[in-house]
Amino acid sequence: MLSVSNVSVEYGSVRVVRDLSFTLQSDEILMLVGPTGCGKTTLLHAIAGLVAISEGSIGGEGWTSCAKALVPPEQRNVGMVFQDFALFPHLSVIDNVAFRLKDRAPADHWISLLGLETLRDARPARLSGGQKQRVALARALAHEPSLLLLDEPLSNLDAALKDNLRFEIRDALKEAGLPAIWVTHDQSEALSVGDRLGVMNAGQLEQLDTPEHCFTRPANRFVAGFLGEANLIPGDSTGTGIKTELGLITTDHSPALGSVEVLLRPEDLQVHVSDGEVQARVASLSFEGSTVLYRLCLPSGLEIKARTSTDRRFSPGDSVRLSKRPLLNPAVFAANKMPV
Repeated sequence: MLSVSNVSVEYGSVRVVRDLSFTLQSDEILMLVGPTGCGKTTLLHAIAGLVAISEGSIGGEGWTSCAKALVPPEQRNVGMVFQDFALFPHLSVIDNVAFRLKDRAPADHWISLLGLETLRDARPARLSGGQKQRVALARALAHEPSLLLLDEPLSNLDAALKDNLRFEIRDALKEAGLPAIWVTHDQSEALSVGDRLGVMNAGQLEQLDTPEHCFTRPANRFVAGFLGEANLIPGDSTGTGIKTELGLITTDHSPALGSVEVLLRPEDLQVHVSDGEVQARVASLSFEGSTVLYRLCLPSGLEIKARTSTDRRFSPGDSVRLSKRPLLNPAVFAANKMPV
């Protein structure tokens, strides 16, 4: 378990983490996302004891560190996995994993579990990127930390390898019963792996919730736009629904009367052959394999995006009709306020 309470971190006169608080339960995986420079890695370093905090406290299993009484890294029993693997090039896989261990049994266990048995005597130069990351993870787990911090562990790997390895790492963390904080820039990774998702901006947590809630019920416009593509459709709330250029949109959230914006993801919109009434014109399209992403221009001039299957292809300049996904219950934003 980890407790972060009102933590701030300063580099000189610049505050890079601001009054941040959360708790992490045993065996819980927390994914952290946010733009470059928002404080994600600084937060990891503060938890590990690699940078000092200026305010607040951080507590782990058997220790609590605060600005006036810092606990050194070696007394925190926190493991770290880095994006550059940080392996000793002159040591074999087993010697890397078992480095400074008196009992090599945990190293043998994780080497076997992570599929490295045939490579135990190989040196890092012989390993692929995915194999190196498995070795780095095995080393961290073999030392039996009470908390694991992962700083963009898959960023140096190709897309196909990432898809498999992200779940291998998740399974290993769950097997170990180990809480972890995992920093990533990959939104797909963040949404699919973690038990909870934290979205950071300018040193603060904009939202901390389940991945599904962060995506479907973003706390504000920043979260809505950061987690995937977002269409914010202007409308007027009537009490029974929201009147928009795309028609009446109903919601369970009973927004107050007045001007609002409705969040529609590209996946929420379906594109059809026009039946006489022109609702949009195709500005451009991008083939994505199993789907096509359309950039559409509404009669008002507003540009939106729609992602559909490849069953029916439209071309730039085509007039099309739009419909919303059935059972859609979108988030709604009042002007300059939180979702309603």
